[in-house]
Amino acid sequence: MKLLKRKLEPTLQVSTESDPITASRESKQYEMKYKADSDKRIKRIRTYNQNKIKAYALQWKRCAKLLQNKISARNDYETKIYDNPVKSNLLKVIREHAMEHQETKI
Repeated sequence: MKLLKRKLEPTLQVSTESDPITASRESKQYEMKYKADSDKRIKRIRTYNQNKIKAYALQWKRCAKLLQNKISARNDYETKIYDNPVKSNLLKVIREHAMEHQETKI
């Protein structure tokens, strides 16, 4: 993930013109482009983080009330799942409980 983030980071170009006036003009253009790219990147990151929270909420709402109760009764619910559902892989926790339910059903 860090490698991907580095690839998406904008880079500031430097003018290679020998004429100082042209070099100055190019440098200003590069700075404006860098600023615009940085702003776009920050907006993408913010949108991504907001969408992660929305995805968690949607997954949680789609769970049956019984499954929600089982997950919230776990020892690590308050520390890992509730505070950071993405890192704790809420889907894995849901799958664990769903499979557990299917195994006891068979």
